[in-house]
Amino acid sequence: MKTDSKKRIPIWMCQDLFDTVEKLKSTDGSENRSEFICNAVSFYIGFLQAKDTEAYTSKTLLKEMDARLDFHQKNICRTLFKLAVETGMNAHIVADSYNTPPKYLKELRQKCIGEVKKSVGTINFDSIIEQQNPNKISLEDEE
Repeated sequence: MKTDSKKRIPIWMCQDLFDTVEKLKSTDGSENRSEFICNAVSFYIGFLQAKDTEAYTSKTLLKEMDARLDFHQKNICRTLFKLAVETGMNAHIVADSYNTPPKYLKELRQKCIGEVKKSVGTINFDSIIEQQNPNKISLEDEE
């Protein structure tokens, strides 16, 4: 946009739209109402001139979505790494404590895979204890 060839024009707009412009003009870095309206019109012109308006909108949103997805992906990877370390530590503690035959481990793994698939990954330690010892009183019952 050329700043040296500006032309002053009067415009009419609804009061609620004017109030919104006043409220948002500083959020995009505009120094004044005129600059904000020029930025908005430029954006809208770009939107209209795009051959595929969906592609234009997608380009606008894609950067923000990519940044958010990247953040969440890194966060999930860090959390999964920590979980894998803790699971490995637990596996070593259990392996050191019990002499479990390999055949039983294979059967147990298949059983656990089935439970996870059935429960959509929402297995917790309390439900396993209740499943293995249905006649025992649970911790929740004691409270």
